[in-house]
Amino acid sequence: MGRTEPAPDRHNKGIIPVIRWSDYALAGGVGVALLDRGVPARELAGNTVILLLNNVCESYYGRPVTWMAQRGQQSYAYALLPHGSGWPEANIPQAAWQFNAPVMAACGYTMPAAKSFIQTSENVVVEALRREGNEIELRLVECLGQAGDATVTVDLPHDQAMRTDLMGEHRQPLSGGSSTR
Repeated sequence: MGRTEPAPDRHNKGIIPVIRWSDYALAGGVGVALLDRGVPARELAGNTVILLLNNVCESYYGRPVTWMAQRGQQSYAYALLPHGSGWPEANIPQAAWQFNAPVMAACGYTMPAAKSFIQTSENVVVEALRREGNEIELRLVECLGQAGDATVTVDLPHDQAMRTDLMGEHRQPLSGGSSTR
């Protein structure tokens, strides 16, 4: 049932966690992105991408596997997105987000007019927006692979903004305008 030891020429010595996309540069500066819905990991062996489609085993190369083992039926969707420039210029993170949020139809219902409560600069993607007690929590991800400033406009009533770590701790006030509607 396949090899039992990792390939010695493997690019990465383990499983690469992937959320929504991975990109592969080709000769001449072009590339292809693999967008996915439902796959949490990839593995590279030389120039071969291995998709961990349905990992129902309890160990992989002797390491315990818990994220998908014995989780029942799984479903996956993929899209290949070739591009003639680098992944930041091709807006691959945004394309992946759109692929993972397909339009849904519901018969017998009228959709209200679309309204966005958040506007951001091009270098960040909104991952989550939720209410936490009397606060609004907004999680952003830098999506171009480079450090830089970002702008965020929140069109919801608020009187201050704080930057925190992923646990919501170590609060630092952010400068900028605020709304008190």
